[in-house]
Amino acid sequence: MYIGRAYEKIVPTRDRYKRGLVKLPKPEFYTFYNGTSKMEAERTLYLSDAYKIKDGDPMLELKVRVININSAAHHEILEKCQVLNEYSMFNSD
Repeated sequence: MYIGRAYEKIVPTRDRYKRGLVKLPKPEFYTFYNGTSKMEAERTLYLSDAYKIKDGDPMLELKVRVININSAAHHEILEKCQVLNEYSMFNSD
């Protein structure tokens, strides 16, 4: 749903119904974790894990990179992004 709306914003209406292939930018999906449960510094979630019927080769897959931004996780992104680092320190116990 989100990706469809994002592509609607970047693909002109006239191009959406062309006969030929419309080139799209490669999507990347990220989410930040700042919860209290223990979690590794980074992990990947797969949409297919939520499917009721498991299939070895799903027709639709989505990978989301989950980054733990808690200061205790010491993820490299906290060194590269001052705002996230400060947010992490603000939310730490």
